Amino acid sequence: MLKLTSGMYEKCSSDKVPQKLIMHLNCAVHYIIEGEGWFNGKKLGKGDGFVTRKNDLVNYYPDRENPWTYVWFRLEGEDTEELYIKSGIPQKSEAFIVHDVERIEKIALALFGYNKPYEPKNAVESEAIAKMMLALNCVDSEGEKDYAQKAKEFIDGNFHKKITVEDVALHVNVERKYLRVLFVKKYGISTMDYIMRKRLDRAKELLSQTSVPVSAVALSVGYDDALGFSRIFKKHVGLSPKDYREKF
Repeated sequence: MLKLTSGMYEKCSSDKVPQKLIMHLNCAVHYIIEGEGWFNGKKLGKGDGFVTRKNDLVNYYPDRENPWTYVWFRLEGEDTEELYIKSGIPQKSEAFIVHDVERIEKIALALFGYNKPYEPKNAVESEAIAKMMLALNCVDSEGEKDYAQKAKEFIDGNFHKKITVEDVALHVNVERKYLRVLFVKKYGISTMDYIMRKRLDRAKELLSQTSVPVSAVALSVGYDDALGFSRIFKKHVGLSPKDYREKF
């Protein structure tokens, strides 16, 4: 059972001691409401969040000029992987995107209070609040469509380059695993498989309609290594690029 053990809506002072520690709890999630700070050498601000995980060495502290205010809560127990993925919250110690800062701030203030530690009264409340605090970062159905559509448009215009799933997720500003869930829900195929399909379809066109070398075909669909491209092509199409050209 996943449970929330404590939480707080906390406004940090500029002189707060940097936190550099190994977390002994399963997970601590931070939603940044305003201001700025540093997490593992990366500067974060409003609309960002970060996770610290058990046994991970992390370093985070507020910016001196514009110290951050964040909502944090600690979780223990078994992880609900599906809920983490749908909320866009990583299952390792790293930063992520917060989708509705104003709504999270409003609910957290009502629930936790201001700079006051919150502890659930019983196990039922602990489990319910844990799920709610994760679910707050889920996007609505229209937002899901927007993320998936923007990802598809980006892939359609850039599949011939050396883009990765991480590049696509960064472009649409959403966590990679979460984007995969949204993309499959809308298009019935994963982000990675869609990139692959676009590349192979274009390669088939070039092989059947032109006489350019296989190496040039590979470059045209995002592969520097012609041999590697040939292996991938044969694996998914069933024929080598040379055999495909001869047949079609």
